Amino acid sequence: MTGLIRLVLMLTAITALGACQSRRGNDPIISAVALNDTAKVTAYLAEGGNPQAKSKEGDPLLYIASGPRGGVAVARLLIEAGANIEGQSADGRKILQNAASWCDIEMVALLVEAGANVNAAGADGTRPLDAVCKSPQDRREKVIEMLLAAGGLRG
Repeated sequence: MTGLIRLVLMLTAITALGACQSRRGNDPIISAVALNDTAKVTAYLAEGGNPQAKSKEGDPLLYIASGPRGGVAVARLLIEAGANIEGQSADGRKILQNAASWCDIEMVALLVEAGANVNAAGADGTRPLDAVCKSPQDRREKVIEMLLAAGGLRG
């Protein structure tokens, strides 16, 4: 009986974990992008994976890469594979607006270099310059400088 109970408990835990991951939209490519896993994203793209794919919440891969998780290496792979740099999240935030809000200097530089529109507003009317983080001050100033140099307009 003990072995059977242990097996039932183990199967219940595995099923619950799977359901939890499914609710969070934890698709393997979403996780790979969020972890800046270039090997997995490279393999995904080489196998014909869609660089325009979205999470279950409706956020494009490039948007995920441009936030607090993800990173420049994966974002570069997605851009090279044809990801839309003017895409937006399910709630209407533009990719460059997201990177600016995190004061991610490297990501902002990558997106600007790739041709992202520095004046494109999200659904709420907020442009990248309007969204720049408040601190740390040195990163804030650098992001503002980069956006202005690329033709960004102040609010």
